[in-house]
Amino acid sequence: MSTVAVNFWFEHVIDTFLEAVAAGRSGAEACAAAENVECREPRRLLTQKDLKAKGLRYSRQHVAKRVRGGTFPRPFQLPPMKRRAAAAACDAIEFSES
Repeated sequence: MSTVAVNFWFEHVIDTFLEAVAAGRSGAEACAAAENVECREPRRLLTQKDLKAKGLRYSRQHVAKRVRGGTFPRPFQLPPMKRRAAAAACDAIEFSES
């Protein structure tokens, strides 16, 4: 059986990145600061599809290239799991509405 690897980003990190880039600041520095902030409220997870809804129309390959170059926030992944288990885990996560 195959495994599924899905990239996720925290919404507050992407929002901070977009605000920094719009203001002409370094997106990488802003994201590093946002990732280190302790937050007590629930955080939303974004997928590649959600990035497009926020106006980031980059392809999956272009996002990977920008992450390697340090000009886009690094995603994270859930541990590898069977496809059926991954679908159940994704259903349990609160995704943003597109």
